[in-house]
Amino acid sequence: MFAKHKSNFFQYRLLFAVFILSAAIVSYEIQLMHFFTIVQWHHYAYMVISIALLGFGASGTVISVFRKRMLQRIDFLLPFLMISTGLLMTIAVRASRYEFFLFDSYTLFVDRSQFSRLAGTYFLFFLPFFSGALAIGLIFVKKVSSIGTFYFSDLLGSGIGGALTIFLFWQFSPQEIPSVIAILPILAGVLIIHKKTRLYLILYSLLSLSIVVYHLNKPFDLLPSQFKSISYALNLPDAKIDRQISSPYGLVQVVSSPVQRYAPGLSLTYTENVPPCDVIFNNGDWYAPIPTRSKKDTSHILNYTTMALPYAFGVPKSVLLFRAGAGLEIAHALNNGAEQITAVEPNATVVSLLNN
Repeated sequence: MFAKHKSNFFQYRLLFAVFILSAAIVSYEIQLMHFFTIVQWHHYAYMVISIALLGFGASGTVISVFRKRMLQRIDFLLPFLMISTGLLMTIAVRASRYEFFLFDSYTLFVDRSQFSRLAGTYFLFFLPFFSGALAIGLIFVKKVSSIGTFYFSDLLGSGIGGALTIFLFWQFSPQEIPSVIAILPILAGVLIIHKKTRLYLILYSLLSLSIVVYHLNKPFDLLPSQFKSISYALNLPDAKIDRQISSPYGLVQVVSSPVQRYAPGLSLTYTENVPPCDVIFNNGDWYAPIPTRSKKDTSHILNYTTMALPYAFGVPKSVLLFRAGAGLEIAHALNNGAEQITAVEPNATVVSLLNN
């Protein structure tokens, strides 16, 4: 009776471990999409999906070839693979910022070394998905009689992992999120450590956890592509990032420089000075200029651009502005006699930034 109770208790721990590991894998996949959007462009979200699918596919192949040997050592392998998944999650992101792995998609077809860097980055992020999928696959093979229960735990964890990522985007910076997520697989591995392998695996989990905590307390530089808008802005004299907010809407950064100006398609008939302004960047891409706080309203500059065309036909009573940004076009509409303005700004982080 006692042995049966003990077996059921381990079954529950194993179910919970699958739940935690699945949540961590999906959460890590989503944050990787966010990570590549910042350092490269959003197109690399597709690459992240392919990396995750390759990891799961390769793990299935390995299990089919070495199934018998792996099942014989499953008491050690399962917690080891889960703990390794957490360790690889935090190491992979930091290692990808080293010069050896840094690639730039704009130079892929003029510099052949970029392909090897891209392949190295691909392999680097493949490892945590492979390790995590290997653990889940072994559990499915071992517990095939209860596959429905374990598959439910896997799907439930995956769903919670997606919601967890949204929460993490609000609370942590892009550099911190991988290490926070990495704690989950380590916890999952510790939950299912067997007595006979306890000493080695506990030492390994403590080592892995200490590395994760170290990386969490020592954020790395994101190093966005040299061709991203924010890289150009930060090359200006005395340029600096004044404010930075992370959220599910993206990484919003405010860059200031005494020579940073905004004058889109300015007419040659404009003879006054163009004042410098701070600029909002979202995931490293230009988002909106912030109107200068001065006695003289700077939105009058827009009267010397094509943005003044609608007001040349008459004074509108109501104006609708999509993607209002930091409010420069709102001020422009007000100064041209608009009585009612409806401004739509999809990025709630930008609105919060301006309110505060």
